[in-house]
Amino acid sequence: MEETTRRTLLRSAALAGAAVTAVAAAPGTASASTPPCNWTKEEREDRERVINVGFTDAEADAWLHLNRGIAAMLALPVIHPSYNAEVVVLAHGLQEKLMMRPSYRDYVAQWPQGAAPTTVPE
Repeated sequence: MEETTRRTLLRSAALAGAAVTAVAAAPGTASASTPPCNWTKEEREDRERVINVGFTDAEADAWLHLNRGIAAMLALPVIHPSYNAEVVVLAHGLQEKLMMRPSYRDYVAQWPQGAAPTTVPE
């Protein structure tokens, strides 16, 4: 049996991610902020991990949607030798933006009332 790695997990979710995207884009369907109830076992475990490090429910859902989108991109036919490498770099940039949110909330919370450099939505 193949070892489960992030790459194999992302590839296995590609079809599901494409289907979720298609359904979400259809008129009369739930909004993008409504999480689907069809997360795989591995995705539910990953969701629990990111919530344990401080993600909100919305951030955890965004994390899973992002990973499904990345998997869908990597499942497309390669059109240029650097295509997948570029997708991975961009994907990691978006993942880093989500990963920094809990730390930034903690940072802002340590400032005196009203003195924080910015406000952070809950």
